[in-house]
Amino acid sequence: MAEFENQENNADNDLLITQLCESHSIAHQENPELINFLALIFLKFRKNDFHSANERLGHYITWRRQIFGNLSEQSLENNEHLRNQIQSLFLTVLPNSMPNGEGILYLELRRHNTSIYSAEDTLKTWHYLIMRALRKDPELAKSGFYVTGNLTNISYYNLDIQIPHAVTHA
Repeated sequence: MAEFENQENNADNDLLITQLCESHSIAHQENPELINFLALIFLKFRKNDFHSANERLGHYITWRRQIFGNLSEQSLENNEHLRNQIQSLFLTVLPNSMPNGEGILYLELRRHNTSIYSAEDTLKTWHYLIMRALRKDPELAKSGFYVTGNLTNISYYNLDIQIPHAVTHA
């Protein structure tokens, strides 16, 4: 019986994903893999509430085009700036999670160089790492992320007061 319910829930979920993709057909044509994935993520995040997930997906698409200019995948291969910021290890997603399932974003601010990386660069790095973590474990969409870090040996050189605004308004 439980097996049948899981199959039924999967079929319902697949239908909702299809409907979300159809609601954002232009974006889906531009990057079907991304929109399919995000439809799943927003459904998980919004506990299968179609209207809420649809609204969140629309906001994401608008934000993504505003910040990135398009819906193309972020890639370390063709973006040296992003690759270097990731390699600096100022921000990482730890391999373990919190007991309640939250992913852990770890900040090492002394590794952040604000003379090289703008707030927008840093926001794109956060985005890349969170998307990569969600692809590995879509259940993180339900539990979210816990942000912690090491503030030892930081200076004004490592701080950018624009970053909190950029992240909270993303």
